[in-house]
Amino acid sequence: MKQLIVTCLPSFYKNIAFKKISEHGILKVFFTFDSKIKREGDFFNNGLNNEDIIEKTNVFNNLKKLYLESKKAEYVTLGGWDDLYFWFLRFIVPKRKLRLIVESSIYEFNDSALTPLKKIFVKGISECIVSGQPHYRLIRHLGFKGKITISKGVGVLDFNYEPKEKIRPEKVMNFLYVGRVSKDKGVELLFTFFEKNPELHLNIVGSVEDEKYLDIISTLQNVTYHGYKNRNELKDIFSYNDVFILASRVEPWGLVIEEALYHGLPVVVSDKVGCNEDLVKGYDTGQVFAMDDLVDLTEKIEKITNVDQYMLQCKNINSINFNEISNNYVNCFL
Repeated sequence: MKQLIVTCLPSFYKNIAFKKISEHGILKVFFTFDSKIKREGDFFNNGLNNEDIIEKTNVFNNLKKLYLESKKAEYVTLGGWDDLYFWFLRFIVPKRKLRLIVESSIYEFNDSALTPLKKIFVKGISECIVSGQPHYRLIRHLGFKGKITISKGVGVLDFNYEPKEKIRPEKVMNFLYVGRVSKDKGVELLFTFFEKNPELHLNIVGSVEDEKYLDIISTLQNVTYHGYKNRNELKDIFSYNDVFILASRVEPWGLVIEEALYHGLPVVVSDKVGCNEDLVKGYDTGQVFAMDDLVDLTEKIEKITNVDQYMLQCKNINSINFNEISNNYVNCFL
C-alpha cells in the first residue's frame, strides 16, 4: 500500500505511529507545521526517515508536490479541516481515497458560522479515523454518514520499558500533574483544592505559561513545581506518585493520561478530557469530575484516596494491554 498523510505538526507519538505504518508499505508525510502552542525540543523526537517526509518550501511548490503524491497514493489521510492544504486535497482527491483523522471532540465543539463549512468538508471524505466516543459523536453531529474507525488514541507511546506495578500504600496522598501550567489546563482549580487540603501533595512538571502561577505555587506548602522534564526522566517522576490529575477545561484527547496509565497510576480527570469515556470510564481506571466544579472534584478525590478503591483501579490498569492499543492505532491506517 502507498499512502499520503498530511497533518499539522510532528510529535513523538505521531512520528512513532507513522514509522510503524511505513513498515507496511510506502508512506509519505507532509507537515503543515501549523501550531500556536510552544513545545519543548524532545516533543519532536523519533522522527521518520528523511525520504518519508515531503519537504516544505513555498505554497505553490507544496501544492504541486501534494498533487503529484496524491495521484500515486491509494489513500490520502488528512489530519484536520482547518488548513489550506487540507481543503486543497479535499477537492482534488477522489472521495474513495480520502480519510480524515478526527481528534477534536464534541466537548469543545460549538455550532458557529464555520459549521456548514465543516459539514461540506466531511461530505467529501470516505472514512473517518476518530480517537474515541466523543469524537465519534462530533463527526456524526456534522452529518458524516461514511465509515468510522475508532483508534482509541492519537498516536503511539515511546516508552521502551515495563514499569513496576503499584503496591498497596498506607495512604494515597501524592498527586502528579504533567503538562503546560496554564489556565486552559485547569491549574487554578487544582491550586484552590490543594490549598484547602494540606494533607495531600501535588507535584507539577511542565512549562509555565504565566509567571503568576509560580507566585501562587510559592505560597502553597503542599504544591511543588519541578520545572520541565525530558521524556527520559518521566519514569522516575511517575513512579513516586500515587495519582495523576488533569483538570483541563479543553483537552481533545489527553495523551498524558495514557502515559499515566502506562505507569500504573489511577487518574482523576475533568469531563472535558477527550479520553475520559474510552480510557477512564471504559477501563474503570479513575474518577471523572465536572470541569471547574470544586465540590465534585473533592468528592472524586475522596473516592480515589480510599485505599481499597485505589487498589481496585490499579488492578484494572494492570489488565490493560498497551501493545494491543498501539497496534490497534496503527492498524486503523492499514
